[in-house]
Amino acid sequence: MLILPRNHFSDEFERDAVGLVESGIPQKQVCADSSVSTSALQAWGEAQLAAHSLPTSGGDPEATRANAQTLKRIRELDEN
Repeated sequence: MLILPRNHFSDEFERDAVGLVESGIPQKQVCADSSVSTSALQAWGEAQLAAHSLPTSGGDPEATRANAQTLKRIRELDEN
């Protein structure tokens, strides 16, 4: 059986992804745009809840959308 290495994301990436969901962007979209599984995103959110640290983009929907677009573009560039 071939075991593939798990992706390791930075703490900042994880916080940003959770923040995008908390700002109202659907979890499914954040996962698709960032190539992250829903279970990973949920685990990150639970870990942040446990740590009482739920960073967001300051509640600014425009900043959150800009972050989502940037994240999506980075993933697209990584694929090429």
